[in-house]
Amino acid sequence: MAKRDDEDLDADDVAEEADAEEADALEADEAGADEAGADEAGPDEAEMADAEADEAMADAAEADADVADEAEADEADEAEADAGADEEEPDEEEPDEPQPYEEEKPRKKPKVTALTLVLCFLNVIAAAGFLFMLMLDFSKRQAYAFAAAQNEFHLIGLGVAEDREGITAGVEALPRPKLSQDAIAPVFRGRGGSGATAPFMSVEDGLTYHLYGMPEDLLKQELKDLGDPVGSVEEEMKRLQGRLPGDIQEVVKKQAERLQKATDLEKQRKAAMLLYPLCRTPMQVEKVEAAIKRAQGAMLDSMVADAVERRILADILLPVEMFRSSDQPILENCADAGAVGIDKLRKLLNDRLAAAASATHDGSVHFGKEWDNQKRWTIEKRQNAAFLLVSLAYARNHLTPLAKEESPFLYPNGLDRAQRISGLYDFTEAASAYDKALRKWEERVIAAIALDRDGFQIQVNNDLKRSASFAEKHAALQFRIRQVQQEIREADGRITDLQEQIDRATKLVAVRTKDLAALEARIKQERAITKMQIAELRQLQRELFDNQKILADAAEINARLLARINKLSGVKGTKP
Repeated sequence: MAKRDDEDLDADDVAEEADAEEADALEADEAGADEAGADEAGPDEAEMADAEADEAMADAAEADADVADEAEADEADEAEADAGADEEEPDEEEPDEPQPYEEEKPRKKPKVTALTLVLCFLNVIAAAGFLFMLMLDFSKRQAYAFAAAQNEFHLIGLGVAEDREGITAGVEALPRPKLSQDAIAPVFRGRGGSGATAPFMSVEDGLTYHLYGMPEDLLKQELKDLGDPVGSVEEEMKRLQGRLPGDIQEVVKKQAERLQKATDLEKQRKAAMLLYPLCRTPMQVEKVEAAIKRAQGAMLDSMVADAVERRILADILLPVEMFRSSDQPILENCADAGAVGIDKLRKLLNDRLAAAASATHDGSVHFGKEWDNQKRWTIEKRQNAAFLLVSLAYARNHLTPLAKEESPFLYPNGLDRAQRISGLYDFTEAASAYDKALRKWEERVIAAIALDRDGFQIQVNNDLKRSASFAEKHAALQFRIRQVQQEIREADGRITDLQEQIDRATKLVAVRTKDLAALEARIKQERAITKMQIAELRQLQRELFDNQKILADAAEINARLLARINKLSGVKGTKP
């Protein structure tokens, strides 16, 4: 049996060789005993056989000791070989040298020693431990890979539908993660690391996991805690189209319930608080104020409901219009329900959400009619959707009074959802653009106030003229107020004089009324006397008429009597 080189010999091989030699010795012993019994040897031969057996056992013990020494020497040699710079290839096996003829020794019976059992048991434990460590390493690698994939998801978000079809500009244009010494060192120390003297090497890596090649179900797992998980930006826009109107109406219903026992004055204050911030000019404020004061009862309830929904829609749409203006300039007068109906605002919001999920441009909400049906770029789609989500996240519900645990926002988790769907890169850009949009709106409002305060300049026939400013209008109004006050004072004096005339006339009327009553009483008395005198007059008239009838022919009788008297008296000139 050929010997192995000392450097190539391990403990297991040494143990196997020792066990084999013990087995050979036992077999030789048994063979010698059998031969002695078969030949019926005498006492001298039996003693010789026993001596040979003892010698064989002694040789086996010496062989075991030599094997143990060789094993220790091999372990020392292996330790020295591992400490060396390079591994050396094992030497080729040398052929066994011819041995002189030796008399065959008796062999021992093979058996399993305690050392063998211990070694077998330790080998089983080592194999189980290796499998356990392998499983731990695999699970840890899986956990690290999943954490890295989650971080990549947080950086780039869900993406659009085109991202799952291949390489797109929206993904390729995203910044690449860069880890510098300043970023790595604090994390290293925070994890308990120490002893690093040299600076860390800067690392600039790309997108490793290619999330958009994964099934959508894996991406939706990252949105489960926010509710209504989606697989792409287009799905989120379609979800908002179906859910947002209902959520706004739910807020309107809640506000109506909370103002159910409020007075008309409290409801008017609520409507004013909602609508005044949407006004851009003093004329709009005056118009809205007049409409609020006119509203009463059911009309006022309807105005408050309209104001709540109008304010929520304006909170969403005003920054979007500053970011990407449409061809529908209705938000300049959105405070006036008569000029801009609530249906127009609802339609504009729906058009915005539909355009964000569309594969082609809608010129009515951005860029103009000449861009209708043009294919959209993935970068533009991601930025537009991210801004819409940020604007929606900052929209308030305007509920009063708010409950203790109630959020003032329409969607309390809106920012978290916008961040996960858009990714940190697009979300950061959208948040910056949102701030700029609000600044632009603020500048417009300030410009409108300045125009109202200072007026504007126009050129007429090479002459530069300026319209009346607020200060001039205010001075003219003050002068007019003073004139009205003077007219009021004059009118008060005139009223006092007229009151005195009324008092005098009232007294005169009282006197005249008293005289009239006395006169009427006297007339009544005189009428009674006149009535009696008329009755006497009528009686005398009847008597006069009767007498006149009697005296109707008295003249003729007197004439005849006079003529007879004259005749009888012989008056000259009479006929006898």
